[in-house]
Amino acid sequence: PYRGMLIDTPDDCDPLHVNYVMPVTAGIRSLYNDVAPDDLVISLRSLSAFAILGRRDARVKHLFTGTFRRQHDVHPLGQSATMLIFDNHGADWLAGPSRLLAYDLADHAEHTLLPNPNAPNVKMFSDTAGDISVSPDGSRAIVASSLEGRGYEIRIADGKILTIFNDIHDVSKVPAAGGSRAREAARFALYNLQYVH
Repeated sequence: PYRGMLIDTPDDCDPLHVNYVMPVTAGIRSLYNDVAPDDLVISLRSLSAFAILGRRDARVKHLFTGTFRRQHDVHPLGQSATMLIFDNHGADWLAGPSRLLAYDLADHAEHTLLPNPNAPNVKMFSDTAGDISVSPDGSRAIVASSLEGRGYEIRIADGKILTIFNDIHDVSKVPAAGGSRAREAARFALYNLQYVH
């Protein structure tokens, strides 16, 4: 029933672009009678959507859209029915900024966790990629704005930034850097930051 969305895909060669897969949680299963314990949550970047996919029959059981655009790492928050989303284009097809978004499957409400009033100077943007890791107790999250080479650990309750990660390296001793970089540092992409579980 969702095939009509394929008309709007921006990439005919990769019409879905599945970029993240994770098992459903108990919180998700509690909302939907047709979701089995081994079903999957999949992020479909080219459709700006995510879905619950039946593992055994490969059927799209539920499809979710919102204001998020070209997202990555649709990630359940613990065992709840709240999804964390790295919204690459931040509700804007062209310019962002990217944001860390909480999406409630129960009522489809969206809440921006980052940037926020407690982190007014955060203006992240990653056209592609992006990663989220949730702390074992579910109280914190790390979001990697991959192409910027920056990451932020936040407290989920209020969005307060606890740690800032900058993937900056001294390249003065790297012969291939050459020229003006001989006395400089370079910022590298930061594709993944994870809590140790």
